[in-house]
Amino acid sequence: MVQGQTQGSRDTKSSGKGGGRGKGANAQTQFNEAGGASNDNANRTMTIAEAQAAVERALPAFDGGSFKLGREEITPTQAQKKIRHEAQHKDIIFVNGKAGTGKTLFSTYTALEALAKGEIDRICLATPAVTADEEIGFLPGDLNEKMMPHVRPMVETIDELIGKQLRERLMQAGVLEIAPHAFNRGRTYKYTYYLLDECQNASARQLRTSFTRIGKGSTFIYMGDDAQNDRTDQKRTAFTAYMERFSNPAYEREIGQVQIPKTDCKRHPLILKMMERGDDLPIPELEGHKEQNNTLGAVIRESAPAPQP
Repeated sequence: MVQGQTQGSRDTKSSGKGGGRGKGANAQTQFNEAGGASNDNANRTMTIAEAQAAVERALPAFDGGSFKLGREEITPTQAQKKIRHEAQHKDIIFVNGKAGTGKTLFSTYTALEALAKGEIDRICLATPAVTADEEIGFLPGDLNEKMMPHVRPMVETIDELIGKQLRERLMQAGVLEIAPHAFNRGRTYKYTYYLLDECQNASARQLRTSFTRIGKGSTFIYMGDDAQNDRTDQKRTAFTAYMERFSNPAYEREIGQVQIPKTDCKRHPLILKMMERGDDLPIPELEGHKEQNNTLGAVIRESAPAPQP
């Protein structure tokens, strides 16, 4: 257990985190030994303990009141605070909220905080490889480069919180990993925060597969907003369907849910105004599309029906 951690936080979780990892667990382990050949501290691969210590130094302090993020003073709402609270006590958390309501920011902060405390060894990022109504074809590069446009919102948030240079070193060390839905079959995530963003675009099979990847000491956070569904024409997505399924009291101790109201939107006052007026909603006769295949190499979508006169 991390020094100063109170009884009833991480150790109340069903995953067995009460045994406690503690900062520096497996301190000599390097995720990429080949990258550690250089004696230059700026270039060699970080150990897990070094990564945890570096994130602790860089992450803005947050005592539950507010914290500084660039030019902004961030003061979380009750719903945003609940993301952190639920993640500290439960294994899986669903976060449902409109655009700009802090889903990504507070989920990412919570994951980095857990890494800084030595409670986990790794943070994984996933987003369905679905585009917002535009076909761009094959993306060049390796897996990380192909997936970067999809996970960029989380990556940019991490850059804001701890800096781009440290984020890049975490990725080099494997402490921060892009872990697409497409390659989850057979994996087990131990002592990991797995952040799954834009879950309204995930298929039912992708979500179902991911649930069974959770391992000891891990926390999975699923973020989504059905109003931003780019995958199907259906109003009800697999994301909300699974939220309904896991709202069963049988899962009360292990699975948490956070509903963030649109009034918590802090991205820009204009966005909140649009939401309050309902002007952020689709125009049905202009936004029809059939199901889109979210593979890494091909995007397949049937043509949308022509608007009715």
